[in-house]
Amino acid sequence: FRTVTHTFDKHVAAWALTLGLVMCASTSYGDWCDWCDTHRPTSVVSGSATICDGSATTIQAVLTGIGPWDLTWSDGTHQNHVNSSPATRSVSPSVTTTYTVTALNDDFCTAYNSDRTGSAVVTVNAIPAAPTASNNGPISAGETLNLSASTLSLSTVSPVTYSWTGPNGFTSSDQNPSISNATTEASGTYTVTVTVNGCTSAGGTTIVTVNNIAPSIMSLELTVSAVSTGEVDLSWNNIVPGMASLGVKLPSVAVTTSYGVFRDGTQMATTIGTNYSDTGLVAGSNYCYVVVAYDIETNILAQSAEECAQTFVTPGSLRGTYDGLVIQTNAPTHESSGLIKLVISGTGSFDASLTMGGVVTVFNGSFDAAGDATKTIMRRRLHPLQVILHLDVAGDSEQITGTVSDDGLFTSELLANREVFSRTNPCSFAGHYTIVLVPLDGDLFDGLFTPELLANRETVSRTNPSPLAGDSTVALGTPDGDSANVPLGDGYGSITVSTVGDGNMSGMLSDGTRITTNSAPVSKYGTWPLYIPLYKKQGSCIGWVLFATNGMVRTQSASPSTLIGWGPFTTNDVAIGAVNWFKPAMRSARYYPSGFVTNVMLMIGEKNVPSAGVPSPVGDRLVILGLGNLTNDIIQAVSIDAAGTITVPPPNSQNLKMKLQPSTGLFSGSFKHPVLGRKINFKGALFQSDYSGAGYFLGTNESGFVTLELPLE
Repeated sequence: FRTVTHTFDKHVAAWALTLGLVMCASTSYGDWCDWCDTHRPTSVVSGSATICDGSATTIQAVLTGIGPWDLTWSDGTHQNHVNSSPATRSVSPSVTTTYTVTALNDDFCTAYNSDRTGSAVVTVNAIPAAPTASNNGPISAGETLNLSASTLSLSTVSPVTYSWTGPNGFTSSDQNPSISNATTEASGTYTVTVTVNGCTSAGGTTIVTVNNIAPSIMSLELTVSAVSTGEVDLSWNNIVPGMASLGVKLPSVAVTTSYGVFRDGTQMATTIGTNYSDTGLVAGSNYCYVVVAYDIETNILAQSAEECAQTFVTPGSLRGTYDGLVIQTNAPTHESSGLIKLVISGTGSFDASLTMGGVVTVFNGSFDAAGDATKTIMRRRLHPLQVILHLDVAGDSEQITGTVSDDGLFTSELLANREVFSRTNPCSFAGHYTIVLVPLDGDLFDGLFTPELLANRETVSRTNPSPLAGDSTVALGTPDGDSANVPLGDGYGSITVSTVGDGNMSGMLSDGTRITTNSAPVSKYGTWPLYIPLYKKQGSCIGWVLFATNGMVRTQSASPSTLIGWGPFTTNDVAIGAVNWFKPAMRSARYYPSGFVTNVMLMIGEKNVPSAGVPSPVGDRLVILGLGNLTNDIIQAVSIDAAGTITVPPPNSQNLKMKLQPSTGLFSGSFKHPVLGRKINFKGALFQSDYSGAGYFLGTNESGFVTLELPLE
């Protein structure tokens, strides 16, 4: 048995043994190596507390071992060279936090996990919002003063304590205290706070006026109304009780010398008039007003009830109706395309109607001050749509842009333009428009395009008549391809724009489908949203029509929200655009029962007048018929006289007959189909620039084209 006394010199690290000076490196080295196994430092954390947000509390760790100590806390804080126990620190977390010691060293040894015990849980309670204080003043001496504080809205059920202080030593713990037989000494500022979970709010204040005169028979009738994003207008009248039922209002009385205008409890102005404009306000914000009438000695004669108004979110220039299209820019489909209309109020709220895939959905929402709005639209038996909108509140585009998406299945671009034309602001694009369409190679687009169309306004009038007077004509062409799968004839129709900007289109597609649009307005840019539900709303045609005026042509980029420039335009030019055409599979359809998705090219020319130096309809033309189950094209020379009569000279082996309607610019006719052995009817429309034209006919199971062209020289 051996008795060893350990004394430790922290600077020379030596042992003093009673049986002699033996260093750790001697045969008794094991005594040194076993020291930290039995003499490790320890820590015990304590100090759990409940504080209010923004307050601080002290936590501690009781330490053993040989100091100084180095500690690391669970929040990453380091305390180094702690010379005495306990180690204390002040903490001020913003949320409830548990504190522990995660690392500990004394001057020689390192603590194990088991050596670090205890914790301090600091619970953080939120400071409640300041209550809104109000009173029933001004009152007269001897009346009851009623004070009230707004009820605190809490996410959890917790006791709420109210505390009032006021003039003349007033205190109360009631939420809505009262003072009976109030004197003028009760006048002044009253403050109320609320305490929840030991945390006290800032004070809400209200100013009380107790007059030493009897109340006037007058009271003030106040009207407030927002007139813009930053202005609220106020007007008021003195009204005598008892005469109000007779409608007798007194705009002023002799004893009233001034009025005080209060906004949200703070006096904003003093005026001698009975109206006031409060400007410089924040858009989309709510403001409440009270007006007080004073006599010459500034005694209160009357006070209005509080009236509130919310400033507009959207400027007055942006309120109104917006019309536009929703189009998927890559591989558009009937389901991902549609028409949208929004009506925006001054408060930024809107009502909207969205037609997607032939389904009409009505929804509403509100734009914020930045012009942004997001809405999820639920649809019966269909996926919900996510609509993201942006109203240009900073610029002058008068446009809404955004996207419509369907749970990752598609994302379509949205563009809507504000209606700007009216009887007092007539549409500069008003008139009748002629449209002719020619086949387009579908591979040029491959589904990756934004529909666009250009139109040129008629210049003829009663004093400058056109040889083809009447409504404009439209021809609807189709891209080249397999005629058994896609109709390759040319449809036709007419477009009219009224003086208030409403555009209407009607006609025929080359599969024999009649098309008619509902009235839609043209924007200030000359863009017109063309959307036609087809085939019992299972298909559609959709695209942007872009009208041109003043000898210029607008062109569109791949994005429907950007106009990329202007180009020169002459009276003989035509404009080119493209429209998506979706037809579903229809087993009962005679033509194209498998359905198709294709692009229809539209070319629009101006009605011109021979006296202006443009081509005359009189002369020779070539009629060409192709496809529609024909094995070879049919080419037949014809002539047109001044009356618009079309003559077919012999030999006329296909019994071609044709007539022109000068009042509409449409033509029709028939021929004997050499393959089918029967008469086939055709219809079409003319270019007014050179009086060539295009149309379609229907064979057994496919459509064919008919063109009226100038002969080759």
